[in-house]
Amino acid sequence: MSVSQPSLAQAAALEVGQRWEDAARAWAAVRDQAEDLERQRQAAGRCLSCWRRGDRPRLAVEAGRRALELELDVAQTSMVHLSMAAAHADLGELREAEGKAKTALEVSPDEEQRSLAMDVLLGTWLERGELVAFIGSLAAEPGVGSSTTREFRRAQRDRLAGRLDDAVMRLEWLETEMGRTPPVRGTCASELGEIALIRGEHEQAMALFGESARAWEQARRQTLRWGAEAARGLAASWIAPKSVGLDLGVAWAHRRGLVGLELRLLLARGLCASRVGSEAGAGDLGRAQELADNMQARLIAGRVRWLRCTVGLGDLRELEQAVVELTGDSGWWAPAALALAEALAEDERGRAFTLATGAHSCFVGMHIVEQQDKALLVLKGLSG
Repeated sequence: MSVSQPSLAQAAALEVGQRWEDAARAWAAVRDQAEDLERQRQAAGRCLSCWRRGDRPRLAVEAGRRALELELDVAQTSMVHLSMAAAHADLGELREAEGKAKTALEVSPDEEQRSLAMDVLLGTWLERGELVAFIGSLAAEPGVGSSTTREFRRAQRDRLAGRLDDAVMRLEWLETEMGRTPPVRGTCASELGEIALIRGEHEQAMALFGESARAWEQARRQTLRWGAEAARGLAASWIAPKSVGLDLGVAWAHRRGLVGLELRLLLARGLCASRVGSEAGAGDLGRAQELADNMQARLIAGRVRWLRCTVGLGDLRELEQAVVELTGDSGWWAPAALALAEALAEDERGRAFTLATGAHSCFVGMHIVEQQDKALLVLKGLSG
């Protein structure tokens, strides 16, 4: 079948068959050849959607720009900006993503669209580490967004604050309320895996991230599936670094320009390599740091910096920067702050004591007994 002059029916058939890239090209041809403006608009929207589903964010952004040239109505304009925001986020272009999400939120006349736009905006703020905006929006009542989408973001807020039990309860409520469909299970299992990772329950974290990856595979969401695989690799780096194979994922993400995904895959692969003594790990971790810094994604940049320090690839200056960047993310800040306290114990005892006290308080709030005891030993040493 030729796609040089496809009919609307042919483009639709390709989409139903989930041949996303062929469908996107077919819809683009319909858009460019149709004489009826409404058909052009319909084809432009489908083209954008298929590029997004096919994990081609750069082509999705271009399709969005073409769609905006077609005198769309307000609802269509909002949806295009929303899709473009998600594509920019995939590309690591977080400021552009924030701008598009805000535009979608401002122009949409539809409550459901506004809910989606608000969720994308919250996700972008979280990725950038703009926690004042993220937490402030969740605290505002009444807020834009359905109770379920906001409840997931509140679970993330609780996890950041170290209220891990509260976060777990919210996630369990979501699974009960929404049902264990693949997208729901993929989302909740990944967040539960993050909580297990913070608690040092590495086997449990691996199992949860593996469950998330399988759910996203079932839902045919490859970007999210590889994101879960990256998180599983990160958990495995502590207990089974030789079991992780992420080469295919790294290459796949790089080809598509999925910057945030690529850096997480590089982080996991680099840590696993470093913990088995391979010199290749330093290159992966350095590249992950570069990508995170370029994205201006504060929390993930701090996480990469701290984890590089744990395998001997960062100095005191890097550790200090990691502690600053991780402020507001209790689960990752606390171990980094405790390590910095130990490093400063000889020369800056007052500052070290303050850091160790803060870390101990976080570990108490998160009910992580082993780390509480470690922080107490550091505090006793500083008090002696």
